[in-house]
Amino acid sequence: MFPHKLNGRRWLTGAVAVGAVIVAGSAFALWSWNTLAVDLFDAPRIAYRHAVAVVMSVLFVKWLLFPGNRGRFRHMSKEVAE
Repeated sequence: MFPHKLNGRRWLTGAVAVGAVIVAGSAFALWSWNTLAVDLFDAPRIAYRHAVAVVMSVLFVKWLLFPGNRGRFRHMSKEVAE
């Protein structure tokens, strides 16, 4: 059901973490843009869907530039040890 060494719980934990980053990052991006850019630079306000698009774009670029398990938790990965 799941690819080679990836079990269901680990996949679900990763999916929930990515979802939480998208939701929290989008809310923060929306708040910071509408607070800073609108007041200081007289830029237009953005909607939540625009903030979600920005956060997902940043995550996608990060995934393209840094694929694999090269993060700061690399030592915790089972694939690196093998």
